[in-house]
Amino acid sequence: MMSPDAHASATNPEGARATAGRSSVDIERCRPRDNPFRSGRVDTLPFRGPPVAETIDRFTSLGCIGALVGPCGTGKSTHLRALHEELARRGTAIVAWTLRAGEAPPDRRAIARTGASLSDTTIWSIDGAEQLGPFA
Repeated sequence: MMSPDAHASATNPEGARATAGRSSVDIERCRPRDNPFRSGRVDTLPFRGPPVAETIDRFTSLGCIGALVGPCGTGKSTHLRALHEELARRGTAIVAWTLRAGEAPPDRRAIARTGASLSDTTIWSIDGAEQLGPFA
């Protein structure tokens, strides 16, 4: 049986240490909160697209119907939260749903009730609308 040190040397010629540029990271002591790519850190990055005001202007010009689309991890949810904040600041009522993969989607009755309860000046925002499946 291979010792832990021998295994580390066999799988990583540098032993248990890996180098990235000039810094050295002790892989065995790396804590999740130190990971620069952890989801909590990534979720705080700003959206790299049109400014919020420009998105709202475009949304308004399209009759307040639109979709933010793009690959996973590109900042759509972050941008949507910024849109909610700005629209609320402007006095717009928002009903916001967040749907996630692996969670049960709302049933048809919940969708119908929500749609029927909206006023003409309320915006219904669905983050993760692809989770609605055939209801979308």
